[in-house]
Amino acid sequence: MEKETRLTRSECKVMDILWQCPGICAGDAAREAARLFGWNKNTTYTLLKNLAAKGAIAREEPGFRCVPLVSRDEIRQSELRDLAQRLFGGDLAALAGAAFALSPSGALHPAPQEESSGKMAQAAPSRGRRLH
Repeated sequence: MEKETRLTRSECKVMDILWQCPGICAGDAAREAARLFGWNKNTTYTLLKNLAAKGAIAREEPGFRCVPLVSRDEIRQSELRDLAQRLFGGDLAALAGAAFALSPSGALHPAPQEESSGKMAQAAPSRGRRLH
């Protein structure tokens, strides 16, 4: 992937269908999205059109087949880099440390090395926002 492809949550859901069934026709993808998410056919078609415009998929004939052009790993890496940039100034190690500091309940518990460096205090959102 030359340029990073940013996807919305809904686009990621459609990509999950396409990654599981590469080359699925648009109609079948729409039926699967309706079954999984309760979406209208037109919603899925719009998302497929957006994905094609972003270069994430190719639409091929016959049958308007949808072929992923980006892998799940490429999207994951892109999203992780973006998250690290937005929340940790691009520091992937700080992002990983914050992820490991999450308790099983999802509460954030600073790791010992972060307490001394203060990175978590700088990166944690203020105004009482919960981290998920």
